[in-house]
Amino acid sequence: MADLAYSRIKAFPLTYIDIIDEELLQTVATLKANYPISYAFAFAAAMAILHKASLLTGDPEFKKLEKKIFPSNGLPDRYHSQRTDDRHQ
Repeated sequence: MADLAYSRIKAFPLTYIDIIDEELLQTVATLKANYPISYAFAFAAAMAILHKASLLTGDPEFKKLEKKIFPSNGLPDRYHSQRTDDRHQ
């Protein structure tokens, strides 16, 4: 069963990080130091920031960063966790 799950995960179009470079490490450290987020989420957010990518998640931790770090990710309004008047004028 674990082999099947692992093979399915490996089939996703993911980028695997073998080496953590200085830029990634500093971005993760900055996020972790400034926001009450998990270590793993700091890595996911840092990768999205550095690659100018959207980060889609149902994790409530994302709401802590969404307006400050990812103010507009180009997705329709229904994908934003929280709407603000100034973002949609």
